[in-house]
Amino acid sequence: MRSEKALANQDTPNSLSVNYIWEIPFFSKSHGIVRQAIYGWKIVGISTWRSGLPFNVCLDADVAGTGTGAGAYECQRPDLVGNPNLSKSRRTLAQYFNTAAFVEPQLGTFGNAGRNVVRGPGINNWDLSFFKDFEIPWFGRHNGWAAGETAKLEFRSELFNAFNHPQYSLGNAGNTITFVTQGSGLAAAPGSGFGTITSDHGPREIQLALKLIW
Repeated sequence: MRSEKALANQDTPNSLSVNYIWEIPFFSKSHGIVRQAIYGWKIVGISTWRSGLPFNVCLDADVAGTGTGAGAYECQRPDLVGNPNLSKSRRTLAQYFNTAAFVEPQLGTFGNAGRNVVRGPGINNWDLSFFKDFEIPWFGRHNGWAAGETAKLEFRSELFNAFNHPQYSLGNAGNTITFVTQGSGLAAAPGSGFGTITSDHGPREIQLALKLIW
């Protein structure tokens, strides 16, 4: 039972999200085309910094011999023989955590590794939007004069993951990492992808929009 007392699957020790809006004040005294093109831009953003979630290391076979089968019904864990988490400077895409810290337990026994002992990659993400309203004078609004109808054209540029920062993903659905067995006392089978970054949350995405408001 001692190994079951662990971090919750959603444990996030550090998380910060900042929302902001900045109406750029420059060129406020400009006129004509220059004013229409340069003045009045707004920057809207959401910046997020977050620690990675914990992951549970599960054997791919019924080593303990419970007869229920590993995987969907239970998570049999390996033996833990070292610190599973590497310092930031030692992490690579091929080995994000210390794979040598896990070995297959003896046949007929449960491993001593605790639940959720591996910490996954965090998030450093910036979503930015650039807005600009362009007045349309032939709809009756120009230089402060307004008729029965007014109109403006809103241009919007939205950048998701604006700086194209890699947002890596580790493990499978349900915050689990599969340890492929190959024999008692041995590490995970070579070539199984154990400890490897397998995917990410996608590159930068940009979308442009125009909206007529009247």
